[in-house]
Amino acid sequence: MQRSIARLLWLVPFSLLLLGINQWKVSGDLRETLEQGEAAQAEVLEFVKNERPDIPFGYVSLKAHLADGSEIIQEKMALPYTLLPRVENAQTLEVRVVRGAAQPIVISLIAQTQWKIAAVQSAVCFGVMLMAAVGLFFWNRMLAGAGDPAARIPVAIQRT
Repeated sequence: MQRSIARLLWLVPFSLLLLGINQWKVSGDLRETLEQGEAAQAEVLEFVKNERPDIPFGYVSLKAHLADGSEIIQEKMALPYTLLPRVENAQTLEVRVVRGAAQPIVISLIAQTQWKIAAVQSAVCFGVMLMAAVGLFFWNRMLAGAGDPAARIPVAIQRT
């Protein structure tokens, strides 16, 4: 039974690897839009800051007005909770826009910090993934060599 569980637990480092890859991609997308995007002004359509004790979160909906007269609307753009106070009372924000990008709009004021947060989260995922993989490797190795410790009868019990 423990061997099955030990093998099934390989899903944990695999999931952490996928999460780390996703965060790395998000980090790159944010940075790309910040560095290559067209400067624009965005009107804040909606700002939500939910301060639930278990899961605090926030998002903003923006309408960016581009130099050529066109507009791009980004609805419910999630932001790191710690960065929400920097944009909380704004009616307009300076943004960077790349049409058709994975992250088409970033808020200039917080984008530098935002992509770094995503990169750090990615690094943490990879670090925890490595620790979990090493632990699981040695646990599986121990189970293969010595067998299930729960199935072994302690010496003190055998004498009685």
